[in-house]
Amino acid sequence: MVPPTDPVDLKLLDLLQDEFPLNSSPWKTIGEKIGLSGEEVLSRVRDLHSRGVIRSISPILETGRIGLQASTLVAMQVPGPDIRRVVGIINEYPQVSHNYEREHDYNVWFTLSTRDQDECTRLIREIIARTGIPPDRVLNLVTLERYKIDVRFRFDGDERHG
Repeated sequence: MVPPTDPVDLKLLDLLQDEFPLNSSPWKTIGEKIGLSGEEVLSRVRDLHSRGVIRSISPILETGRIGLQASTLVAMQVPGPDIRRVVGIINEYPQVSHNYEREHDYNVWFTLSTRDQDECTRLIREIIARTGIPPDRVLNLVTLERYKIDVRFRFDGDERHG
């Protein structure tokens, strides 16, 4: 994958993160800010997507406002040969938003958001049963308070926004 080096692509990436317009012509609106037509913007976005620079364009939801009152970070000790199988099972759950392999004794980490703590506990037990990972090799790190759920990568060099 070749990273974007074109200053226009970098500005486009900043705008896609911060100012995606919610109107009937978002590509045109973005284009007006960087001196391109809507078609040129869409073409660049498609190119950045095809090169793997952009994975998706999607909202960040306030989970509590859509009825998801419980969330947790789960860490598991998974034997190396079983990682792909276990990760595949975890990824079947739409309640899982992130799933990572880490270099640590607890080498598989995932986040889970559910309607309530009972559902969260039930799903973790189900995942444990399906994966065969012993419960004493699983940490359930329940979210007590959320301080930040967002990330921005700055391409304009302005560190105040990063």
